[in-house]
Amino acid sequence: MNHLYNIYYFVEMFYKWLEKKETDLSLANLSLANLGGANLSQADLSEAYLFEIKFLTNKQIKSAKNWDKAIYTEAEWNHNTDQWIFKDKKANKKMVEKISNNESFNP
Repeated sequence: MNHLYNIYYFVEMFYKWLEKKETDLSLANLSLANLGGANLSQADLSEAYLFEIKFLTNKQIKSAKNWDKAIYTEAEWNHNTDQWIFKDKKANKKMVEKISNNESFNP
């Protein structure tokens, strides 16, 4: 039983450590991901692709660093420049404004 307690304690401490570490999700393709319950407070979302993500709230999004620099509308990956290219930059700007104003998040 002591062995199981040690494992449990290690896992608990590991998760606490992870929560304190910044997670670099910049440029990550998170489209169609189910991020319900995700803690993004230590995440960097610079240019992360969040098109059609599921179960993510404005509060979760805005807890992340550089959330306003993420891509919430359709985009394509450019292999030459290693970056996402907006299909409609104005639509993404509108989505950022909606999130900023706490309007419903439906990409």
